[in-house]
Amino acid sequence: MAPFKEIPEEDWKSLIHGMVRRQYHLLVGAGINSECIGGDGQSIPDAKVLAEQLIADFGLKTDGEVVDLRRAYESVENLRDTQGRSRTQYFKSRFSNCTPKWQEIIFRLNWRRVWTLNIDDVLENASGKHKNLAETKRKYFTFSWNDPFIELDREKDNVQIVHLHGYSLDSKNLIFSIIEYLKAFTTRNSWHPVFGDEYHPTGSMLIMSLLTQLFQNLYNEFENRGYFQQAFGYTCVDAGEMLGTIGDINAYLLLKLRKDNLWPIQEKCLDYS
Repeated sequence: MAPFKEIPEEDWKSLIHGMVRRQYHLLVGAGINSECIGGDGQSIPDAKVLAEQLIADFGLKTDGEVVDLRRAYESVENLRDTQGRSRTQYFKSRFSNCTPKWQEIIFRLNWRRVWTLNIDDVLENASGKHKNLAETKRKYFTFSWNDPFIELDREKDNVQIVHLHGYSLDSKNLIFSIIEYLKAFTTRNSWHPVFGDEYHPTGSMLIMSLLTQLFQNLYNEFENRGYFQQAFGYTCVDAGEMLGTIGDINAYLLLKLRKDNLWPIQEKCLDYS
């Protein structure tokens, strides 16, 4: 009998059968690190807190401007933190040898593959803890996004943990900056296309969504650097809206592309098709 009234009996049986046959994948993000401690003895931070810590630890000057994780990460690339560590050393120290709290219970279920957006080794250490407690012969193998794709023999009951943004023990292949995203999406035989195919019934939709977000990030970066001011114009505090060489942008786009509702790009691009 299904334990939840909202789940029909047949669906519950199908779910259980699928789990037994290891048909299901698990995707986890920042929330899976709740209550975990990093290799430096501090709580593992979320993106906002990590950006603030990078700024403070590397002495980055922001002049009061709000700086997100991507920009903070890029800005400290050639700096040293208060302990004299490079950015690579900093991330390896903080996100390696992490201590899991409750995450061992994840591995009590028969996942075909575990995908993570995190760079730390919480899942690896949690799976090791589970293996000791359960006395199981199941093995867990770690892959980073740039490792060659390998399909493990499911009959041997082994499980892959795939880090889509890189792995702390190999801090040279992390994905936070624009350049790193470009590298990831243009690298052949990486795990990202596999993720798109496996995790979503129409994997191309997922990949297109990620590419659209990448385009938005690139556009915002160039916009912040003032590359589009001459063509698109800009807003002046005293004079108001100053037109660029294109003039009326909506009219220009409609004339050239025969489509409306495309401007402003940073607001509309996620709906582009």
